[in-house]
Amino acid sequence: MTQASEQIARQFAAAANVKNIWGDMIYNVKAYGAKGDGVTDDTGAISKALEAASANGGNVVFPTGVYVTGTNLTFPSNILISFCEGAMLSPNAGVTVTINSEINAGLSQIFTGSGTIAGDKRNAYVYPQWRGVKGDGVTDDRAAMQRAIDAIQFSKDSLYIPYMASGYKFIGGLVISNPCTIMGDQTTILRFTLASSTDIAIKIQYNFNQGYYQFPIITGNKLGIGIQVRNANVLHLECKYIDFFQTGLHLYAKDRASHNN
Repeated sequence: MTQASEQIARQFAAAANVKNIWGDMIYNVKAYGAKGDGVTDDTGAISKALEAASANGGNVVFPTGVYVTGTNLTFPSNILISFCEGAMLSPNAGVTVTINSEINAGLSQIFTGSGTIAGDKRNAYVYPQWRGVKGDGVTDDRAAMQRAIDAIQFSKDSLYIPYMASGYKFIGGLVISNPCTIMGDQTTILRFTLASSTDIAIKIQYNFNQGYYQFPIITGNKLGIGIQVRNANVLHLECKYIDFFQTGLHLYAKDRASHNN
């Protein structure tokens, strides 16, 4: 079975499970007037669907489309949000969408726009694909992965990097500037292309006493540093394999960390 077929199969299974659990308590945002055309402000229509669903603890469904929100919006914790393939929330600049609900979505982008997606989602993990990471081994995923990392910092969300057969490609490095939890399938490959000996693939730098990182296979192009930890007082760091860097792990002496590599 191909990777695409496996994902489709998972989505069908998830849809069947949603139907079994929620029955007829499904609230399609388009039934409440949402356009999903990437232009119309759908905040009012989405709010109506959320109000109806929250009264019974239902499932709010976003069919394929781009749903613009022009004002702040909060998804309550007692509902489920389901994104069909190609459905995305797009808050405008200066707008915050706070999601305290569980999300049901495949490994595709569900968030776009210039605004902020916040909240503590009721999922065991969130996925970088939700922020636009491709993991096809061709697309430069650096900017999208950085957005995914930035989004989980200071939240209760844990970022999980799933296995993708072609691996993830990054031109330049990633920065973790606030405490968070990042884990990955241990067969996944993160491939970095750095420009100089001073560049860093993954830089962990903050002044807080927490952080848990379980990275998979990290490879480079024989330049720079694989992982650098600086100013992080206490953290847990694991990496299955680091190779093809001038320095694999750079740990400042004043930092205290448990690390396995």
